[in-house]
Amino acid sequence: MFKDIIQEFESARDALNRAERVVIISHVRPDADAIGANCALKMVLKNFGKEVVSACVDPVQENCFFIKGAKNFV
Repeated sequence: MFKDIIQEFESARDALNRAERVVIISHVRPDADAIGANCALKMVLKNFGKEVVSACVDPVQENCFFIKGAKNFV
């Protein structure tokens, strides 16, 4: 089972390494945790030279606008 988890992480890592553009999608009615995690991952991927878009079906609540990048969701 542990080997399966490692293989899944390696597969995800390889896919992200190959990607030029990435969309990070948050769950419906995102809370601050979801917005913060999305924005943090976006910053990391951008530092690796990726073109990244943060997206969610619901708008980000104003009380999350203190999070860097929270106003840039589509």
